[in-house]
Amino acid sequence: RKIYDLENHLQVALLRELKKEEFIEFFDEYIKVDAPQRRTVSVQVFSGNHSAEFKKAIAEADQPKTCRLTDIFGFKRSRPLHRSLKGGPGLITMD
Repeated sequence: RKIYDLENHLQVALLRELKKEEFIEFFDEYIKVDAPQRRTVSVQVFSGNHSAEFKKAIAEADQPKTCRLTDIFGFKRSRPLHRSLKGGPGLITMD
């Protein structure tokens, strides 16, 4: 818990140093609808009872723009703004 609090304090301190112009520049580059570096993630979850719909969605997927995630914890750890997760379902701990 203390490490988490320390990280929060450090992040707040860094945010306080952020200039308005820097924030606007970041927003324009990464968040704005037509931003050149904007990326999105779309997730579809299918139950075992909907395997036909799943197969149809896979067949119709736009292959060059899709990526199937098989390791959600690895994916989350790879994201620069996401805290590191260890464990698996039911055993998740924060680094």
